[in-house]
Amino acid sequence: MILDTKYKEYSGKNPDEDDIAQMVYYSNTTGIKQCVLVYPGVHQPKSYYLKSNITLHIMFIDLFALSVKEFEKKCLIFVNTISGMINSLKK
Repeated sequence: MILDTKYKEYSGKNPDEDDIAQMVYYSNTTGIKQCVLVYPGVHQPKSYYLKSNITLHIMFIDLFALSVKEFEKKCLIFVNTISGMINSLKK
């Protein structure tokens, strides 16, 4: 699985064409078909099915926290979500 983090706000519609092209390039170069764009924010995950059997997942991580403990908890939730995705691909 290829993950690429973005530090810009997600528009709420479709990912930028440049971001999609970048992930398609990474996928075609490596042969890895599961790609994830990670944006800051709180939105529902989305998936897009692209050419060459590439699946592009859009994931979000909530970076706002009032304490280090709260931030660590949000990071752990994100890591567990990604781990779950990876484990589901192994089946």
